[in-house]
Amino acid sequence: MKRRIWLWLVLMIGVPGCGDTIQAVQRDYYNVEHEVIDNMIQIVDENSAKRFNELYKGHLSKKEDANKERFDKIKNNQFTAADQKLLEEEIKRLEEGTFKVQITTLEYRFRQAQNRIRKLIVRVVEEKAEEMKRQGRSFTVEAKDVCPNLSRELAMPAKYGKNEGGGGGGMMPMMMQMMPAGAGPQGMPEAGPAANAAQAKSDPQANKNLNFVMTCELINPGQWNVTRRWKSGGTDIGRLEINGFDLAPLTSN
Repeated sequence: MKRRIWLWLVLMIGVPGCGDTIQAVQRDYYNVEHEVIDNMIQIVDENSAKRFNELYKGHLSKKEDANKERFDKIKNNQFTAADQKLLEEEIKRLEEGTFKVQITTLEYRFRQAQNRIRKLIVRVVEEKAEEMKRQGRSFTVEAKDVCPNLSRELAMPAKYGKNEGGGGGGMMPMMMQMMPAGAGPQGMPEAGPAANAAQAKSDPQANKNLNFVMTCELINPGQWNVTRRWKSGGTDIGRLEINGFDLAPLTSN
């Protein structure tokens, strides 16, 4: 019993020779991720998306990496299975208590920002399509070509939500990419939108690299047949909704 109390105090007060605590690390992790979103919501066009990408890669990702190093230092000082279990219990207690609102708010704010950015991508493509219609011939416009910083290159951390590893730096598996219904990586079970939405709930990397495509076919002078779709690679993506936010909107409204 005395050992358990001592271990708990170590987690709360700090690791000997470290001067850090798991509560401080977790608090700073969520503060950093809210800072990422604070900057993400300022994206209004391709140029501001480029500035965000530069800020994230040059500054914010380094904060995530520093937080992960702190987390790993504490984790690596848990030398026994009992120590490790106690750390896990303390993290769970913090996530379900002290930082519960932080976690819920992060997920909501991120999906809200992602929905707005996806609509912004659609608007940029729509504007380019209107410009190209003046050429008087059929054409296709792709977001990855007209707004690469907004679309293909938009920087995102590895994870929001629960901090299962201390922060950025690739902590979440990249295989959780959003897939269309009936599709799945070779050797893995098929996964439809509902299953993938559950996976993607706290994983910003999921459905990250979708590409919005507009095809405008000239039927008669001034008459167009317009097709709108989101694609992942060469595959069309159906409706994609996470936490009530449409992440594959077909119009900018």
